[in-house]
Amino acid sequence: MASRSCSTACSTTSSTATFTAVQQLDEGIEHLEDLLSSTSAAQIQAVQLRSFQLRKNLIVLRRVILPMREVPNGLLRRDLDTVSEAMTPYYQAVYDHVLRATEWTESCATWSPRPSRPT
Repeated sequence: MASRSCSTACSTTSSTATFTAVQQLDEGIEHLEDLLSSTSAAQIQAVQLRSFQLRKNLIVLRRVILPMREVPNGLLRRDLDTVSEAMTPYYQAVYDHVLRATEWTESCATWSPRPSRPT
C-alpha cells in the first residue's frame, strides 16, 4: 500500500510542477499577444525581448519533458514485466501527463510573435 501511495504522490507532484511550468509559459505568451496591439516602439521592443526569453525557457522545458516520455513508457513494456499489474494504472497516468505536457509545449512552440514596426 505504501508503494501505491508513493507512486500516486510522485505522479501528482511531477504532473503539478510540469503543468505549472507549461501554464506559466502559456500565460506569458498570452500576455505578449495582448501587447502586440501596442504601437509604442519601446513596448514592441519589450515584446520582442520577452518573446526571446520565453522561447529560451520553452526550449529548456522541452529538453526536460521530451526524455521523460521514455521512462514510464519503458517501465510499462509488458515483455519486461517491470511494473506489477496493480501499479500499471499509476505509471500509465504519469505517461499520459507527460504526453499532455509534451503536446502543450508543442502548441506553445508554434506561437511566433511578429510585431510590426511603427511607421
